[in-house]
This record gives sequence, C-alpha cells and structure tokens, in this order.
Amino acid sequence: MFLKTVIRQGEKIMQLEEEKQNTDEKVAELTCYQINTEKLHNSIIRDLLNLQDISRLGIAECEKDKHRNIIINRIIKELVDDYQSIN
Repeated sequence: MFLKTVIRQGEKIMQLEEEKQNTDEKVAELTCYQINTEKLHNSIIRDLLNLQDISRLGIAECEKDKHRNIIINRIIKELVDDYQSIN
C-alpha cells in the first residue's frame, strides 16, 4: 500500500514538472511576441509621424506622394513579415 502511494505521488510530481515546463515555454514565447509587438508598434508610430512631416516639406506634391508611398510600403512589408514570422 505504501509503495503504491509513493509511486502515484512520484507520477504526480513528474506530471506537474512537465506541466510547469510547458507553461514556462509558453511564457517565453508570449514574452517574445510581446517584445516583437512593441518593436513593430514603435516602428509604425515613427513611420506615421514621418508621414505627417512629409506634408510640411517644401517639395512638389508628386515628390511628397513618392515619399508617402515609400513609408506606406515599408509599413505593409513590416506587418506582412511580422505576420509570417508568427505563422
């Protein structure tokens, strides 16, 4: 009887350790996602501010549109790359 109890407790401890390891891995993965999300967020904010600044430049509208398109394409590329890295 005592031996069966010890075996069951050992099995339960092993199961709990495995669950803890899985949880630790998930936390690490979520932390990585959080860091990447913050980087992407800051990058997009910077790009949006740059878009705002383009309106104040003393250049032709055609040139302003080119600069805007470059920034917009960069934002799209970053979003697509980030989405693909998650999947």
